[in-house]
Amino acid sequence: MTDTATKATPLSASSIREVEETVARISSHKGVEGVMILNCQGAILQSTWKEEERLSHASMILQLTKTATQFMKSVEHGGDESSNSNTADEDITEPTPKVEDLSFLRIRSKKHEIMVAPDKDYLLVVLTNPNATMEK
Repeated sequence: MTDTATKATPLSASSIREVEETVARISSHKGVEGVMILNCQGAILQSTWKEEERLSHASMILQLTKTATQFMKSVEHGGDESSNSNTADEDITEPTPKVEDLSFLRIRSKKHEIMVAPDKDYLLVVLTNPNATMEK
């Protein structure tokens, strides 16, 4: 179930193996329902999510990460959003801004939790069921 993006920077065989091992290790944790690795343009490099959910979820994660990054910049600059405001008319499918200012994003509902760990070039996304009681 791996999507390889045509625009993604090619990974060496050892890097691919390391990514696959990391995804497998994370996926084996209690409650993990999906793991996705995206590059900073939103291309899916690795995913354990269902085929029909991958693209829409990747797009929404990029939008969420961009919005969270803009919010954090606004908070850090004392609420001055003038330099980073995003109007409703702007295209939110543009490449993700550098997310170096955002170190981790975690959102939890009653049934699910989404965790996003942005890096300079990649986003690691993990979807969990925080109420899971059985080990995989």
